[in-house]
Amino acid sequence: MGIEFKDDAQRTRFEKLSKRTITATRYADETCLRTLGLFDSVDWMFKQIGWGHFLTLRHPTYERVTLEFLSSLTYTYAQRVRHGFGGTSFRLFGQDYLLSHNEIGNLLQFQTSLQSVDGVPSQGPWTTEYGQFWKKLTGALATSADGNKSSCIHNPAIRYFHRVLAHTIFGRGDSTGIVNLRELYIIHCVFARKQVNSAAFMLAHMFKMATSGNGPIAFGGLITSIAYALGFRERILQLAPVQGNMPIDLSSCLSQKLVKREGEMFCLMIRNEVESRIKLPNPTITDVRDEENWLYVNPDEEGEDTDAEIERQTRLSPPRPHAPPPHVPGTPPAQVSHTHTHSDPPPSLPRDFDFSAGPSTSESRILYELNALHYEVADLRAAQQERNDWEAERDHLMRVNSHMIRQMFTWMTRQGMPPASSDDD
Repeated sequence: MGIEFKDDAQRTRFEKLSKRTITATRYADETCLRTLGLFDSVDWMFKQIGWGHFLTLRHPTYERVTLEFLSSLTYTYAQRVRHGFGGTSFRLFGQDYLLSHNEIGNLLQFQTSLQSVDGVPSQGPWTTEYGQFWKKLTGALATSADGNKSSCIHNPAIRYFHRVLAHTIFGRGDSTGIVNLRELYIIHCVFARKQVNSAAFMLAHMFKMATSGNGPIAFGGLITSIAYALGFRERILQLAPVQGNMPIDLSSCLSQKLVKREGEMFCLMIRNEVESRIKLPNPTITDVRDEENWLYVNPDEEGEDTDAEIERQTRLSPPRPHAPPPHVPGTPPAQVSHTHTHSDPPPSLPRDFDFSAGPSTSESRILYELNALHYEVADLRAAQQERNDWEAERDHLMRVNSHMIRQMFTWMTRQGMPPASSDDD
C-alpha cells in the first residue's frame, strides 16, 4: 500500500487491523426518508446536535486511508491541545497531525461550542433518568442504559436516527440492533436540547475499535471526510474505494423490520411485530417534536376504554372516507348537524365532496384524507360529548328525585302520616 510507518508500534497495529473486515460506511438515504414521511423529523434531530449536513454526506471508504489513520491513532480525552481539550494524533499519507477534538469537529462541521457535551456523564441526573427516558420511547422501564434493543423504540424516525448513529459515529458493522449507552445519551440530548460535541464521541469510539475491537470496521467514510478536509482529496481519488456503499435505504428498513410493505403504504413494526393500525407515510403521527408521537401503544392503558385511548386509536387509525350519520326518523337529513370541537378549520374541501369517486391526484388525495380524518375526529368527539351530556343530565335528575323523596318523607313524618306501603292488601 506504500504506507510509511512512524514506528514499529504502528506497523504492529496495522498488521492486526489488516486482518479485520473493512466495510463501506452506510449513510442516511433521503429518498427512503421522504417515502416513509420521516425526512423532516430526522433532519430536525440531526440539526439539534449540529449535524445539519449529515443527510447529504456520502463519502466512500478507502482501505489504505482507514488503516493508516487507525494504526497511528491516539486519543486522550483530558489532554490540553490548542483550541480545546481532547488530544488526538494520527498520520495520513506520511504526515503527522496533532489536533483537539474541537478541531476535528470543525473539519467535519460538527458542533464544537463550549456548552456542548463531549461524553456520557458518570454521575448526576442522567444516571437515574435513563430508565424513564427509555420508557418514554418504548413503554418499558430500562434496567440498564446499555444493551437495549432498538426494535423496541416505537417512533420510526427515532429508530432511523439511531441506525445512522450506529453506522457512522459509532459504526460497528452489522451489530446495529442494540442501543448502546452513548447512543441512548445522544438521543436524550436531542430532546433535552443539549449541544453535542460529536467529534469527541466519534474519536473515542474509533480509538477503542482500533486498539481493542475485533469486529468489522464500518466508519471509514468519516476518516475519508477528515482526509478530504485536510487537503488529500486528489490523492485519495486515485485509490480504489471499498465496494458496497449501500445507504440505509428502503430495502434496509424492510429487512431490519422497521416497516412492512402493504400495497402502496408501509405498516410500522415494533418489537418485530406488525402494527397494522400505523401506516406510513403519516408525518402527523411520526413528528418527533410532539412527544405524544414517541409512544403508540402504552402497556398501562392498552385496551382500556379511556378518553386518552380513544383519542390515540383515532389518531393512529388510517384515514377513511367520512360516512354520513344515520337518518333520525322524523328529522330531515339536512337538519342533522355535527358539533366540531376543533379550533382549526377543516381542509378546504366541501362537506358534500363526492368521496365515492375517490382521489384522482396526489394533491386531492391529501385533501381527501385530511378532510375525512378531520370530520371523523370531530364526529367522534361530538358523540362523546353528547354521551357525557346525557349521563350528566341523568345523574342530575336522579339526585333531584332522591332529594324530593327524602323531603316528602320528612314532611309526612312531621304531619303524622305513615309512609305509603308497597304491599297489596
